[in-house]
Amino acid sequence: MRPYNPVLVALLVNLMSLCVYSAASADTFSAVLVPFTGGDVEVEFTLSDDVGDGTIRGALQLVKGAGDLRALFLNIADSRLLLGLSVTGDDVTGFTTGTVIDLGMGANLNGGGTPCPCDIGIEFGSSGMGKDDIGATEFSLSHETEALTLALFFEQLVGVRVTSVGDDYDSSREDSAKLVGVVPEPGTAPLLLLGLVGLGFTRRRR
Repeated sequence: MRPYNPVLVALLVNLMSLCVYSAASADTFSAVLVPFTGGDVEVEFTLSDDVGDGTIRGALQLVKGAGDLRALFLNIADSRLLLGLSVTGDDVTGFTTGTVIDLGMGANLNGGGTPCPCDIGIEFGSSGMGKDDIGATEFSLSHETEALTLALFFEQLVGVRVTSVGDDYDSSREDSAKLVGVVPEPGTAPLLLLGLVGLGFTRRRR
């Protein structure tokens, strides 16, 4: 029986540490959404289930340019969960599920390059900058009978409607933008670990 290769053992230990980190951080995912039409802005979209209570927490934040976040459109892997789904948030003013592309008052995702119609539509604030001007917001998605997980949103398209777009908050902002992105999947560290474990087992048998 040949002894373990010390280099391989070191690799296994390091990769196991990486997997622990990936599992610990796998409860939050972020993606930067870019415009498919309209002004030059970017929005960071984040989903999290770090509390483990079956509720998905989401956040939107402008990371480039300025504007008024008006609506989020999102797909879910299991459309059966649309019945019984609800959303809460300080800035939430509307919520629709089904075949959603337009929430009214400019909160739509029409146009070339749109990911919609989508499964979920969430409206934030009101039309125009006179009443509110939302550059960042948070919300929570929950279901009346089922526990929601991030896996339901992996590889799903997401779109955001931004109005009153400009270079900064001091400029006159009359443009608008519609942005699109994809919710990322978890990393591949666990698969790499399994591969190295198999390699170590083969070397030991030899």
